[in-house]
Amino acid sequence: MKRNVLIIFLALAVLVSYTMPVCSAAPDAAMPTVVGPDGPIEGMSPPEPDPEEDEEEEEDAPRAGSVKAELLVDYTTGEPIYEFSADKLVYPASTTKIMMALLVCEAAERGDIALDDEVAMTDTAIDALPYDASTVYYQIQPGEYLTVEDYLYCAMLESDCPSCNLLAEYVSGDTDLFVELMNDRAEELGCTDTHFVNPSGYHDDDQYTTARNMYLITAEALRHEEFRKVVGTPQYTVPETNYHSERHLFSTNRLYGAMDISNEGYYEGYGTSYSYDYYYEGASGVKTGTTSAAGSCLVAYAVRGDMELITVVMGGSPSVSESGEVGLTQYVETVRLFDLGFRTLVEKEAKKQEQEQKGQDQSDPEQSEDPGKQEPSGKDGKDGGNGGNSGGNADRGLPSIEKILLVAAAAVAAALIVVVLIYIAANRPRKR
Repeated sequence: MKRNVLIIFLALAVLVSYTMPVCSAAPDAAMPTVVGPDGPIEGMSPPEPDPEEDEEEEEDAPRAGSVKAELLVDYTTGEPIYEFSADKLVYPASTTKIMMALLVCEAAERGDIALDDEVAMTDTAIDALPYDASTVYYQIQPGEYLTVEDYLYCAMLESDCPSCNLLAEYVSGDTDLFVELMNDRAEELGCTDTHFVNPSGYHDDDQYTTARNMYLITAEALRHEEFRKVVGTPQYTVPETNYHSERHLFSTNRLYGAMDISNEGYYEGYGTSYSYDYYYEGASGVKTGTTSAAGSCLVAYAVRGDMELITVVMGGSPSVSESGEVGLTQYVETVRLFDLGFRTLVEKEAKKQEQEQKGQDQSDPEQSEDPGKQEPSGKDGKDGGNGGNSGGNADRGLPSIEKILLVAAAAVAAALIVVVLIYIAANRPRKR
């Protein structure tokens, strides 16, 4: 009988001792806290992620679609936000003119040339181009005088190829020497996958680049005020020359929105209905480019407040709507990328401000000035330096039910062990 009672007491003591680890687990560690409208809801787990919601978020992200490569970069920090095949070799088409304009602006800043220098168009600048190379409406004639700046506007707004050759000759004395300068400058900028053959971007199988390299060239070009001014101009008037009356130039960049070009008749007779209205608030350049081999390309720059973005879309192909209207993929993708970029930067800034606010909430300026005035931990269930943080309340506030159970279980276990020890001592056989 005595042996049975002893076994029962020992079993109870062991049972209570096993319950102690279960009760000792902190409620916050065992189960995440769900925050309701009136504060934390104890003992409730957050819902599992919904796979369908993840799919919807992926659908909102930029899709490459029918483009060969694209890149979105925060120009302020140089950090990429999104990229697709950014290091794939592609044909640059007229985005080549960005490098041409960069070198002209640098030559002007060095004092080698002046933007107001009047220069006559040459036969060599025109004859070096095939008949289908792009030109301004009312093509510039040999012997016609324009300023260096006017030639820049012709090249960057309406993609005039003879202007590129003329500027190359004026800067370097020879187009081939200027192209060597273009390749040398590309190498200096870290464009290891870029090779230029001409300054205009007229197609050549040996002229190639990547979206990332084109970003590097554009980022450098945007550091120059003259470049920003020229590419950021939707419309420009070339003054009357010795050969022709005023010319009205209109940027081929449709991020500026639809423009009234009916008086020029430049886009009439193509037999295709294009939507030119891809207006984007804050867009400010840079360059379009299209050839059959390169597809449709667009390097763009946009500013909103202190946020600056550069997008590079290469190798786009047209998409046809049900109404038969041809959509320009390079603009559709550029708008999508800009939207993503600005949304990302806004969210990033919001998180930064939230973290700064939390840091301010966790420190009381009055208490930090006089540490002696700090309230002791645990007063009114708050931690003196935690501002009511829920993590601090769990350990320093009023005792929870689990902690009460833990103390009670420990007390019962200790009592049972003491009883067993007394019982053993009382019933120990006495020596006679």
